[in-house]
Order: sequence, then structure tokens, then C-alpha cells
Amino acid sequence: MTTATLPSRWVKPTARGLRIVIPATFDPFIRTLLASWLVFWAVAEISVALGWLGVIEARIPPAPVWIAFLAAFTAAGAFLAWHFAWVISGREIITSRDGVLSIARGIGRWTGRPRNFPWKDVSDLRMGSYGRRVIYPQWGRLFVGKDDAYLSFTHGGHTHAFARGLKQEEALDLLHLLEAR
Repeated sequence: MTTATLPSRWVKPTARGLRIVIPATFDPFIRTLLASWLVFWAVAEISVALGWLGVIEARIPPAPVWIAFLAAFTAAGAFLAWHFAWVISGREIITSRDGVLSIARGIGRWTGRPRNFPWKDVSDLRMGSYGRRVIYPQWGRLFVGKDDAYLSFTHGGHTHAFARGLKQEEALDLLHLLEAR
């Protein structure tokens, strides 16, 4: 079961339902930029540590200042490394089986705990677009691409968005696949 714009490798019919794996796809420029920032961060982190240990000549500020700086800088580097890993090998897994919609995200071989939504409680499944929004959440959110379409639904009085960053045609095809479940 494939569609006009969804690559067939994304869609995997199973005996009990449907499994869709959407890989994160980003421009090579984004990968290069993140890799460059990660290298800069690693060099700076090592330099700070070497200066603190006295291996290289460095002016060290009072302990509370450098401890706070190092903690913040390390946290920023960890976030950068996580985002780089997502851009390189992230994926979103959407499963519809046994009356349940499951959405999980993963990096490489690791897959996070799925969020499960019984289909009987899901309403208003629709496609949305960030196209006309001047500002929309992008950093820290697990976008699977850099386009402006996404899917969302209402469950338990809350709106849940997924498949963020797809092309409009891909989002529409995905919507039709899920509606036909």
C-alpha cells in the first residue's frame, strides 16, 4: 500500500495493521553546520578543562563563575550533540494496529517509549501547516524535515502534533493512509 508521494520504504503493512517509519531528512548544510558547532564546542570544552587542570595557561575566574559556565556550556553541548544525532539518524514511527495509534521517536537503533492513543478516543485527525506562521517551534522539537506540513489530532482534550516538517503532499498522503486504517 503506497501512495503518490510517500516513499514505499516508509510504509510497511503488517499482519495486524500499518507501520510507517519516517526518517529525519535535513539539508547537508544543516548537518555540516551542526557538526562544525559540535567540533567548536568540543575544542572549547577541552580547553576549559585543560585550563582548569593547569595544563595550559589560562586565567581562571572564581569557582562559582567557572562552575556555572562549565555546567551551562556542557548542557548546551549535550543538546547540540542530541540534535546532531537526530538530524543524522532520527526517525518517527507511526503504528496503527489493534485499534491503537502509536507514535514513537528514535535515534539510530534506540526507539523511545511510544505514546499510545486508542483510535476510538482520537478525533479531528487533520493536516496542518506552519507556512503562514512567522514564528513556529523548531529547535528542540523533533521535526522530521524542514518543510511546513504536519499532522495533528485531538485526544483527551489535548491536541497532539506529529510528522512535523513533511511536504504538504506527503502529509496529505499520510493522513489518507491513517484515515483508511
